[in-house]
Amino acid sequence: MLKNMFTYDDGGVKPWVKYAALVIAVGAGGYFVYTGWSSEDASQEVTMMCLTEGCDYKTSRPLEFGEVLPAKCPKCGKNSLVPAFTCKGCGKPLILNEDRGLKPPTICPYCGKEVWYGR
Repeated sequence: MLKNMFTYDDGGVKPWVKYAALVIAVGAGGYFVYTGWSSEDASQEVTMMCLTEGCDYKTSRPLEFGEVLPAKCPKCGKNSLVPAFTCKGCGKPLILNEDRGLKPPTICPYCGKEVWYGR
């Protein structure tokens, strides 16, 4: 019964089925292209932390194109503001040893888990 709705008795597919499949494919393709293009315009917020000992400045902001890092910290005035990474163990932001000029891995000061760049 259901087969007769989509096909003729000789096995050929009815035209409305072909057109419906085409409309669905074009609509889905248009949706994915639209979401891909519109997501590029959204600025990605990055947590920035100061490397200076004793300075606890932290902020979240989008990075600017051509911005030189480390940036100037508004609290201590030194060029020590770098992007922070999120610990996968506890979710808190931290500065990796590579950004401090030390050997990896970085040990999270909050949960003790090893944090590697890119992992």
